[in-house]
Amino acid sequence: SAEGLMRSFVSWFAGRENVLGRLMGMPEIFQGKKVQLEIRHIGLYLENAVTGEELPGLLVKCAGEWQNSGIKVTVIAPENNALILPSGMNRIQIPAGLADSNTGSLLSRVKFWFGLREKYGIDTVVHGAAEPPELLFDMLALKLAGQNLIAAPLTGLHALADSSLGHFTARMRALLLADALAVQTDNDSAFFSAFGKRCCVISMPQGNGTFPEKISEGKTRLLWLGHFGDPEAEMVLSAWEKLTRQFPDWTLCMAGRTRGGISDRVILTTADSMQLNHSLEVCPNPADFTVQLRRCGLLFMTSGSTDCRLYAEAAKAAGIPCYLSRSLEAETLAEELSGILKGCRKCSAAPDRKAANGMELFRDPSEETAADRFPAGDLLEILDSYQLKIEPYVLLPENRGESFIRLYRKIDELVYRILPAASARRDWSYRICRFVLNRFRRKKAD
Repeated sequence: SAEGLMRSFVSWFAGRENVLGRLMGMPEIFQGKKVQLEIRHIGLYLENAVTGEELPGLLVKCAGEWQNSGIKVTVIAPENNALILPSGMNRIQIPAGLADSNTGSLLSRVKFWFGLREKYGIDTVVHGAAEPPELLFDMLALKLAGQNLIAAPLTGLHALADSSLGHFTARMRALLLADALAVQTDNDSAFFSAFGKRCCVISMPQGNGTFPEKISEGKTRLLWLGHFGDPEAEMVLSAWEKLTRQFPDWTLCMAGRTRGGISDRVILTTADSMQLNHSLEVCPNPADFTVQLRRCGLLFMTSGSTDCRLYAEAAKAAGIPCYLSRSLEAETLAEELSGILKGCRKCSAAPDRKAANGMELFRDPSEETAADRFPAGDLLEILDSYQLKIEPYVLLPENRGESFIRLYRKIDELVYRILPAASARRDWSYRICRFVLNRFRRKKAD
């Protein structure tokens, strides 16, 4: 049975989702022509521990408008997920969340997904925690259970910059199983549309009131939000290096926008070389953003992407000034931040964007275009082959920190000297290491 097949997949491939993604390819059974989805009852899956509070808040607002159009909406969330729901919207509890998942919890999720239609009458799932590699099991289970499936990832295009290729290919395999995607930027929409997926952009409506312009007394923390894999992250560090002597009491906290495979290693390495570790905190988990926001005096972003609105509105609600810099030079950014901290420069919030609730995903699909013939499977296979041959060394401990930086450098030096890239012994050695580590991980989880 399909449910038995999923139990086997989870039991064998938990912790090795990139291997399952490579083996399954793009099954033809999931590649039918675009048809209008018959949607009467939506199950909206939310998990704050994976995405933070901002994306669930956006999706709940969208769901309120879906409900007003005549579609029944039920929220699906783990037990400890705090949510405020509109009137008339019910909530059901899923037995386990994706955060810190293990084989047992993933198996319980599979059983839940297969009983969703019969027990609750839900015909469509909007997956609002489409981030970690374990997402692949959710998407496969939902498709095999016959559910209409819409994914709402926190980020899309940046996942390649922030992840190892293994994480990226597994996540892409999962997202491409969806019937449609609700994304936050035009770039993400164009990216997934090129793979033949129906896409729409959803965005946070402009809230009431104005953004605070001054930093509260006693607040001495700057909070930067962005993508660790982008050059802007290193630019922020370069700007902060120029400010530390001028503002010795301030601390910079760098928060990542993506979860699951993201690496703060480059940030910590760069900070170590600049001797900034004493005045820097790194938070790679998006779920930490809300906690950090409440403690900071200023939120600033250096990306002009349209998903800034989601976090700018969160800053407004918390009474925190928000600044969006469009500078590509560290010197200019340092000058801008210096002016704000001295009180002689005003903050400027993220640009306004018209609210969009994603209703187009529930209407008749548009005609297929030439972009629908993009060779998605071929691209992911090429990336996966490259990762196996050229980038097999991805060993990051759970407790990352400055104490590991020098160790990383020594290990890198030894690995690349003893096991040159694209060598047969490198591939063989890495396969053995992966096997041993995965065995240890499974035993630890059990």
